[in-house]
Order: sequence, then C-alpha cells, then structure tokens
Amino acid sequence: MILDRNSFGIWSFLAKRVFRATFRRPNLSLDEYFGQNFAQRIVGIYIHIPFCTGRCSFCPYVKYMFERSFVRKYVKALKLEIEFYGKVLKDAELRVVDIHAGGGTPSLLDAKDFYEIIEALKENFEVNGQARFGIEVNPEDFTAEKASEFADSGIDEVSIGVQSFFTHNLKLLGRRHSVEDSLEAIENARNAGFKLINIDMMYMLPGQKLKEWISDIKIAAEQEVDEITIYPTLVTSYVPAYKMLKGEKIKEQPSKRTFKEMLYAAYEILKMEGYNPIEIYGFSRSNEKYATVNLEMESPLLGFGAGAMGFTGYYEYQNTCSVREYVRSIYKKRYPIAGIRKVDKNE
Repeated sequence: MILDRNSFGIWSFLAKRVFRATFRRPNLSLDEYFGQNFAQRIVGIYIHIPFCTGRCSFCPYVKYMFERSFVRKYVKALKLEIEFYGKVLKDAELRVVDIHAGGGTPSLLDAKDFYEIIEALKENFEVNGQARFGIEVNPEDFTAEKASEFADSGIDEVSIGVQSFFTHNLKLLGRRHSVEDSLEAIENARNAGFKLINIDMMYMLPGQKLKEWISDIKIAAEQEVDEITIYPTLVTSYVPAYKMLKGEKIKEQPSKRTFKEMLYAAYEILKMEGYNPIEIYGFSRSNEKYATVNLEMESPLLGFGAGAMGFTGYYEYQNTCSVREYVRSIYKKRYPIAGIRKVDKNE
C-alpha cells in the first residue's frame, strides 16, 4: 500500500468534503486582512528555514540547497518580514506565547542568526516572558559546540530528527546522519541544558516490520528525553519516494493492519516507560510539550519565511514557496503572500 491522503477510509472522505481550501491572491490591504482580525490575542509564531544539504526521499516541505552566502540574505529578509508585520499589528495587542523554527534544516544556521531573529521578534512584538523558542535540528549538524551556542542564543527547546535507530531505514529515508550521530546529538542537547528535548520517530516505512518498530520505540524510550513524537510515513504525490513506490523500486509500506499494530504498540510501550500521550502523535514524560505548530488551525499563528503558513482565526495565508522570490519580495518591500483565504466558523 501507499499511505497517502486517500488511505484513511471515511476520514479521507470527510476531509475532502470539509477542507476544500482555495487560496487566492490578496486583493485587500494587509491591514484589512490582519489588523483586528485575530480570534484571540495569544499567538504563536512559526519560522521556516528552508535550507538543506541534501534531499530526503519522503520530505514534502519547502527546501533549498544550502548556500552560506544566501543564508545571510534570507535571515535579513526574515527580520524585515517580522518588522513589516510588527508595524501592521502594532495596535492589535498580540502576545506571543510560542515560537517554533522548522524546515528544511534550521540547525544549519549559526547561533548568531537565531539570536538576531529572536531580537527582531522581541523588538516588534510583545513576547511573553514564558514564551519558549524551539527549533528542529538534524543529528549530523548538532555538535556539542553548536548545541551550547544555540542554548546561549536564547533557544529553549530542540526537536531532534532521529527518525530511526536502524541504518537501513535512515538510508531509505535519504537521511545523512548515522545512529551514532543521533545518540551523540541527544547527549549534546542534554549537556547544553535545553529546557525540553523531543525526538522524532517515523513508522510505516517501506519494508518495516512490527518487530523492528518495537525495537525503535524501546531504544527511543531508553534515551529518557522529555518527549517522543511518532509520525506515520505519509507519502505525497510530489516526493521522490512516491514514484519509487509506484514503480516498485522499493518495498511496499506495511499493511493497514500493521499500521494499527504499530500505533498500539507505541502507545503500550511508551506508557509503560512513563510517557503519557499528550496529542495524537506526541508522548511526554510530563504535561509539557515541544513548541509545535499545532496552533495553525487551533489558535492564531503568524508564519514567517518562504512556504510558511499563518492563521489569524479568520484568514489563512500561504507565503510563496520560492525562496528566491520570497527574498526578492521582501527586499522590494512587498509582502510575500502567494495566497489567502477566509476560514468560516463551521470549518
């Protein structure tokens, strides 16, 4: 089988009926779209860092091959976009409670870059004193030195993209780190003193057996991190792995029955190891959870960066997915929104 958006039976049918989203180019001023159009004053912020040193087979996100010279231009554009919104929303009385940087590979940036981004946010928004700044990191980039520098720059939490503790699974995913890199990255994060450490794990990988997934979960629990997030390997039609699965160049994903068994096994093992489910994919040793983007359709979220999405509670918007067009728009003092739509109360 291929685990895509059509694989969830009645839920896939309902999703198609409910979420018929059509984004259109903005035809009003940004002040009319935003201004006072926030469902509540508490907001989260998502920052997209699109840079990668390679392409992962299953990754559906906006990405751009890493160029050090272009990173500085991008960070400058991010700070300008934050400043633009700060001016438009200066009377909205928003209070930022959650900041998350995803990608791409945010850990390719320097601590100095994140320090500047954090300062830009504080200068343009009211950032709650308890607000946490979390970023996603790849194990191969997360050295002891970088972990320490990130912690010193104001980053509170890290989510480490472990995905699997089996080498063949990492190769299948197109990941560039080793199992040893993952273990070392977790230790580096712990020694740097981050307030919360999450690790991401993936299941429903092509050819993956239930027994192997159980071993993965047990090894993850042994690391005694604060949170473990498990993701089924959803396959979108525009990633390289989709054609590989269709062309039978790689093994099939496990059956739907195995899907259920894998999920139930994870719940059972993690609960036994002291992890409580705090959302559909997240398991925590306390009630704390990593700074996530699940505010997107629950509570207002401002999205900054190429490909970022935001939601005011009334309007959902999408920035251009072209990294160069994003930078060009910002430098020309144009908002980089590619599409926007009104979200009604029933949805």
